[in-house]
Amino acid sequence: MASGIYKILCLSDGKSYIGSAKNLSKRWWTHRRALNQKQHDNIHLQHAWNKYGASNFEFSVVEYVEDPNNLLIAEQRWLDTTNNLFNICLVAGSCVGRVVSPETKNKISRANTGRVLSPETRMKISEASKKRIRQGVYKGKNNPFWGKVHSKETKFKMSQSKLGNSNGKGRKTGFTHSNETKIKMRFAALQRWAKCREVS
Repeated sequence: MASGIYKILCLSDGKSYIGSAKNLSKRWWTHRRALNQKQHDNIHLQHAWNKYGASNFEFSVVEYVEDPNNLLIAEQRWLDTTNNLFNICLVAGSCVGRVVSPETKNKISRANTGRVLSPETRMKISEASKKRIRQGVYKGKNNPFWGKVHSKETKFKMSQSKLGNSNGKGRKTGFTHSNETKIKMRFAALQRWAKCREVS
């Protein structure tokens, strides 16, 4: 039941994932289970696991933290001083779904009061955001055409094939979706948005 900060190191490329847990052994088991089922929330870590295999990853405890309320403070310190990370969120406790107590939030706030991010840390945060956009975390990540560019010929063929088609062409043909369909479309969009937030 030891709590602390852990590192998952990829021996093949030297990248690592930093995290914190109240129960370190259980957290490592949870990571392995998600990775083996190809369902891990961190797409960078999952891609590396798929590419190199489980035998190329090493789990280690880098710091034991006696008081669980100090976990996020310690985790942030390691995130700031570790290079070549798999982590998408470079601010401890900022991931969607993690519950942080008001007491812990106050401790993090006091610890970061007056703290100025170094140019290197700012660059890491910027690069992480760009990677999420490039890899489709915000939208279209499950779309096989995400990031592809159609040729002029293909665009022309697509345009010709839709001439006279009323589906989605309400402005040209007078076709409009029913209220029931609109509600379904809104619900589907909200589901996609929520899923993207969970991944990011």
